[in-house]
Amino acid sequence: MKNKIFYILMFFALSSKAQLSVLPITDMPNSAMSLSLANSYMGLLSENYVHNNPSAIFYSQANNIAISSAEINNEDSNNYRYYNFSAGYKFRKIAILVGIRYLDMGEFQNEFNSDLSFNDNLETIKLKSYSLDLGLSYKLNDRFAIYVKSSCVEENSITDMNAMIYAGGVYYYDSFNIFNKKVKCSLGSEYSNIGKVKYSGKSTELSEKISIGGSISCDLDIKNSASLFVSGGGYRKSKYIKTSEFVKIGVEYSYKSRLYFRIGGNSMKNDNYLCLGLSYKYNSFVFSFANRFKSKDKTTMYNLTVAYNFKRLNEV
Repeated sequence: MKNKIFYILMFFALSSKAQLSVLPITDMPNSAMSLSLANSYMGLLSENYVHNNPSAIFYSQANNIAISSAEINNEDSNNYRYYNFSAGYKFRKIAILVGIRYLDMGEFQNEFNSDLSFNDNLETIKLKSYSLDLGLSYKLNDRFAIYVKSSCVEENSITDMNAMIYAGGVYYYDSFNIFNKKVKCSLGSEYSNIGKVKYSGKSTELSEKISIGGSISCDLDIKNSASLFVSGGGYRKSKYIKTSEFVKIGVEYSYKSRLYFRIGGNSMKNDNYLCLGLSYKYNSFVFSFANRFKSKDKTTMYNLTVAYNFKRLNEV
C-alpha cells in the first residue's frame, strides 16, 4: 500500500509539471488545426467541435466527422500516442456532438516494495486513459450561441482514477464587409475543467479554467484570405497546480479555400512552444497535419487529422 501511495503522489507531481491537469488526456490538442494554432480552441475552428468549440459548428458550412491521431516524442520514456474520434450534427438551432479519446502513455516500471526498498523484479504498470465526451449547443440567434459539454474520463495507471468533467461557454459570430472585403469575426468565453478526480477512495477538485478568445479573418483577394486567432485565460490555484495564465496566438493563410498554412505559439510559465501546420481540402474531405517543435518545456509532437464534412439532404 505504501508504494502505491508513494507513486500516486509522485504521479500527481509529475502530471502537474508536465501538464496542467492530473488527467493529461484533458490537456491534449484535439486536432491538427488546433495544435498548429498552439492548441487554440476559442476561434472559428472547423475540426473536432466537441473537443474544441461546440458552437463553431453553426457557422461552418456543414456537419462534421473527424478522426485524429497524435504522437509525442519523449526521449525519457515510451512515446505518448493519442487518438480521438468526434462527430457533430446540427439541426436548425440545436447541435449534438459526441467524441471518444484514448491516450497511451507507455509503461512505468514499478521498482519499490511496500517498504519503499528497491526491487527491479516487480510488475510493469501500463499508463492509459479514456474519455467519452458529449456536447450540446443551442443557437440563440444569428450571432450568439451557447454550449455545454461533459467528459467521462478514466485513467488506468499507478492507481485507477476517474472523473466527470464539465464545461460551458458562450460564443459570438458576425460577418461584414470592409472596403469590399469580407470579414468574419468570432469571440467566445468558456468556463471549463469543472469536476473532481477520484482515486483510491479519495477525491480532489480539478483546477477550473477560464478562457476568452476568438478569431478574425479577412479576404485578401478573390483567392487568398488570412486569419488571426488569439485566446488567453488562466487556471485556478488548486492543491497540485499553481495559478497559471496563458496566451495563445495563431495565424492562418488560405489559398482558394483549399490549401491552408498555419503557425502558432503558446506563452505560459513552464509551457512555451511553437507549432506549424497545414491542411488540404479535397471535396468533402480535409486532411490536416501539425507539428509542435521541441522546446525547453515541450517535446516534439505530431498530429494528423482527417475530417469529413457532410451536408443534410436539404442543403445539397
